[in-house]
Amino acid sequence: MTDPYTIAHSNYRFDLPADFNFGFDVIDARAKETPGRIAYIAVDRTGEDIRPVTYADLAGASNRFANVLHSLDAAKGDFALVIMERIPAWFETLIGCMKVGVVAMPGTTLLTAKDIRYRINKTRARFVVVSSDHADKVEEIRADCPSLEHLIIVTNARNGWIHYESACASQPAEIAPHQLEPTQADEMMLAYFTSGTTADPKLVPRDHSYAKAHEITGRFWLDLNDNDVHWTLSDTGWAK
Repeated sequence: MTDPYTIAHSNYRFDLPADFNFGFDVIDARAKETPGRIAYIAVDRTGEDIRPVTYADLAGASNRFANVLHSLDAAKGDFALVIMERIPAWFETLIGCMKVGVVAMPGTTLLTAKDIRYRINKTRARFVVVSSDHADKVEEIRADCPSLEHLIIVTNARNGWIHYESACASQPAEIAPHQLEPTQADEMMLAYFTSGTTADPKLVPRDHSYAKAHEITGRFWLDLNDNDVHWTLSDTGWAK
């Protein structure tokens, strides 16, 4: 008798339309189909504050940030450096960027001011979105980054910066895809950088199909199903 894994593997097909946006076609689609289903569980450092976040929550929050970007005249292909700890705003920011077509550059919390300057200037990034612990590093190199236009800070407000929470609260939780330039499955969605151990860090682009392709990771490597909870220990900004 063939086991369920072998059957699923042999029957699996990876179908992806040319017009594809992970934020709209996966996250928002899930929010419409099963709005109350849990997308992830946020746990604070103490382990005491445990908050389930539904797909409806995630769709709405990422739409608010997408609207913030749209209000700042963000265009498809713009770059945004994103540095923050494992907090809900991390997911909201990345998905909001995807929806608008802004290429998010996930950065680890270990990046120095020099590292940040290199990444911003390499991509001519217009946006940075960081938690308050990393704002000083951005301020240190701000004058050296002529492309940088908008500084967005998460958690604690700061003079000269857009406060993430306040800006998102002022925006609607809905955004219509037709308001935005559509994205293609093969267009850049994320931009990682190598560690640069032997030379300058190299940009590693990932397109919209990259995120959808991790369905394969979940199904056949991690062997996850709809009733499982996956405990993620990896820090933000890293990719393998």
